[in-house]
Amino acid sequence: MAIPFRLHSVVNTSETAAVALLSSRVYDDKNGEPLAQSGKYMGKSRAARFDIWAVQFTLPFSQAHNEVISLNVIWRRRG
Repeated sequence: MAIPFRLHSVVNTSETAAVALLSSRVYDDKNGEPLAQSGKYMGKSRAARFDIWAVQFTLPFSQAHNEVISLNVIWRRRG
């Protein structure tokens, strides 16, 4: 399943590699709906849950812009 993500920052770690900081919304495996944090806070529903990712990838990208590339996850947190 492809998960949309937001790109926050990218830094080159060498001439052929980079690390990016991404965030993505957490989706339910059963129905594909976004998950919210359980419970309530001050009478309000809690906000959506997100994953924060640090991923590494190789450079340069291929010329095909619609090609899927693999990202090596080096760090991940959920909240």
